[in-house]
Amino acid sequence: MNIEQYIKSLAKKIEDIPTIVGNEVVNYSLDAFKKQGWDGDAWKARKPSAKRNSKRALLVDTGRLRRSIRIRKKGSNFVIVGSNVPYAPAHNQGAKLTGSVTVSSFTRKGKKRKAHKVSSHKRKMNTTIPQRMFLGRSKKLDSIIKKAINNHLKKASI
Repeated sequence: MNIEQYIKSLAKKIEDIPTIVGNEVVNYSLDAFKKQGWDGDAWKARKPSAKRNSKRALLVDTGRLRRSIRIRKKGSNFVIVGSNVPYAPAHNQGAKLTGSVTVSSFTRKGKKRKAHKVSSHKRKMNTTIPQRMFLGRSKKLDSIIKKAINNHLKKASI
C-alpha cells in the first residue's frame, strides 16, 4: 500500500466517525432502557398503583419512546442523536406539570348502594414526572466512544 492509498483509506475511516459515534450513543441509550437506569444509577421506581404497571418496565408502555431513539442528523464533524416523541424531554429531564382536567358527569353508587349523580366539573392536576435519563452526556459513554473511535482508526492503519 502506497502513501496515497493509505491517506484515502484513512480519510474514509474519518468520514465514518460520526456514524460510529451516533451508533454508540443509540446503543448506550437502549442499554439504559434494559438496565432501567443511567450510568449505574437506577431510575426512580413508579408508584405502586395500577396492576397493569406492576410488572412492566419503566418508560415502556408501547415501546414508542425506546424505538424513537436514533441518529437525527449528522455531518462531517457532528452527529445529533435524539427522539421525536413529544414526551421524551419530560422523562429525560423530569418535569412538573400543572393544569386542569374536565371531569364528565356520571352516576356513583354511595352508601347502601344508593345512586346519586356527580355533576361535571374541573379538577386541578399537579403531576411531577421524575427524571429518568436515557440520553445525555456521561463519562462512561465518552470512554466507550473513545474506544470505538480508536478501534476504528487502528483498522485503517493495518
